[in-house]
Amino acid sequence: MASNGRPGLTSSAICGNSATGCALLIRINHMLPLKHSVAVMIVRRDQILAVRRPEDDDELPGIWGLPAATLRGGETVEDVIARIGRDKLGVKLTPVR
Repeated sequence: MASNGRPGLTSSAICGNSATGCALLIRINHMLPLKHSVAVMIVRRDQILAVRRPEDDDELPGIWGLPAATLRGGETVEDVIARIGRDKLGVKLTPVR
């Protein structure tokens, strides 16, 4: 298990027989669910907006980064950008490419 309680990429277990002194190392690879995330870069002149994750965040507590979110079932990238603006920043974001 990773420190956040989620399965890690690899787990190991040691099985042995005290009579023979032999041990067998078993390695099990766990596939983590694939996540698709979107990050937005908001630029004004020579400044880029960064946000800080909450201290109780499951994955990266207290880390600074770009505003981002994971796609939910059926969402488009444009939907996720709108959700980031609405839920995380309190603004309306318009995607540009």
